[in-house]
Amino acid sequence: MEGAPLYASRQVLQLLAQVARALEVTHALPGVHRDVKGGNVLVRASDTRAFLTDFGSGNFKGAPPLTWQAMPPCTPAYLSPQACRFAALRPFHHIPYTATPADDVFALGVTAYRLVTDEYPPPAEPGLDTKGLWKDGGPGPLPPEVLNPRVEPRLNTLILRMLSIQPEARGSAAELAQAMEQAAAQSSPQGDQPLFAWEDQAPARKSPLDSVEADMLGHRPRYRNRARVLETQARDAAERTVATRLKAEALARSRAATQPDVHPSPSLRWPRGLLLAAGILLLVFVPESVAPVLSEQTQEPAPRTEAQDAGTDAGTVGLADVTAQPSSNTEGAIAAHTAISIDLPKGPLKGQVRPPCEQGQMNLRGGCWIKIEAQPPDCPRYSYEWKGGCYMPFVATPRPDTSDKP
Repeated sequence: MEGAPLYASRQVLQLLAQVARALEVTHALPGVHRDVKGGNVLVRASDTRAFLTDFGSGNFKGAPPLTWQAMPPCTPAYLSPQACRFAALRPFHHIPYTATPADDVFALGVTAYRLVTDEYPPPAEPGLDTKGLWKDGGPGPLPPEVLNPRVEPRLNTLILRMLSIQPEARGSAAELAQAMEQAAAQSSPQGDQPLFAWEDQAPARKSPLDSVEADMLGHRPRYRNRARVLETQARDAAERTVATRLKAEALARSRAATQPDVHPSPSLRWPRGLLLAAGILLLVFVPESVAPVLSEQTQEPAPRTEAQDAGTDAGTVGLADVTAQPSSNTEGAIAAHTAISIDLPKGPLKGQVRPPCEQGQMNLRGGCWIKIEAQPPDCPRYSYEWKGGCYMPFVATPRPDTSDKP
């Protein structure tokens, strides 16, 4: 699974439950995915929602065969013991292997096993299963918690269930999804501890085997590179901030669409040049006794109070509020144009560092912000406009587990 390199057991349970729900729908068609694996599961950073992708190898009721070979296209490491036995005897088969929902569930188990241990389960091919782990009555793979003691017991049990040798013992995708959702909701505090320790060895100190595995995985098994993880988490937090902001803007636009148009009809609008000329004549020839009255009527509206802004999302005012107050001067027109993006959130964003802020940061509305060189309207993505400048939220980074080595 791509998108979040540092997981806790509760996060894994939640993500696996979402994939299992996708398989539940697929199996109800009826159909099978036939290539469930980490590379085909994408996690959206804005809300950590998991998506099962790439149904190119899938099979559905009534669909023509994808290939006439005995084994359809697949990823061997994720094949169930039943599929592996069939493949070993394929010279003697004249019909292709029929994948079942239980094969998808087993592949999800392999995905979960590798996700929490950084290792695949032992191969299930008969020629490679020298210890008979996958034979009927065999012990199966080592429990994930043996390889990684940080795996929460409920997660460990569910992964082993998906990797059951007998297909009927694995359960349906719907049953597993429900079990995972319940386990995530009832997980102990251990479920929120990071599954992996921070990398504390320089490349030169790693053993040859560790170096090979680090080259393949991008890190040593059950360790993570701190800088890479924090960089990814900061990027994901920024994407979640933008998603929240865009959602608020879309809500404001939908509200504005229901408001009546307070602008005059085109037939009653004067040309801009005539309006400007009329304004100059008023300024020159209006009697002094009338000028104070005109001054009061053309004053800029008073700023909105906190009470008036109650109910708005992250400092975003509704477009209905803007269009209901026609501007009478240039400053008013600018304020109406930038009302959605110019204002910072009324409080700190989720994950944002709170004061006291470090040197070079600004304390704005209870959060720490960094001013960048760009100027509105050229503020880059993920930034906010405020008082003629562009600002980025300073996102908090998690502390390492106290049980890790310093």
